[in-house]
Amino acid sequence: MKKVFIIFSALGFAFAVTSEVTLISAVLVSYATGAIEFLVWIILIPVIAHKAKKLRAKDGSHGSESLRTVGWLLYWLSIANGIMLFQWGLFNGTGNNVTPATLIILNAFMFLISAIFMYIDYSKSTSN
Repeated sequence: MKKVFIIFSALGFAFAVTSEVTLISAVLVSYATGAIEFLVWIILIPVIAHKAKKLRAKDGSHGSESLRTVGWLLYWLSIANGIMLFQWGLFNGTGNNVTPATLIILNAFMFLISAIFMYIDYSKSTSN
């Protein structure tokens, strides 16, 4: 699970950086890489949480409820923020669809922290 976590976290962040860098010069590439990044995080975090839940049921451990709660909170906030970023022109009221600098990276960072919290919960779920 550790390799999967590292590979997909790196991929998600790489797609976020690509989306941020190509935001002005290649808008279609930016949207495509942003969508891929969004999907990577949306799939990765629940997979980690599911694996941790299976371990907790198998071992009878509790994991870390506080990290799990904050992880899910960040996950849902990141999804809401990501949806807002795809429709920035509607939310800022000007019709300008260019997302302000670093918001894509910030959203990816929130997803990354959520994934880290879920992974820590996964690693704590293996011991009583």
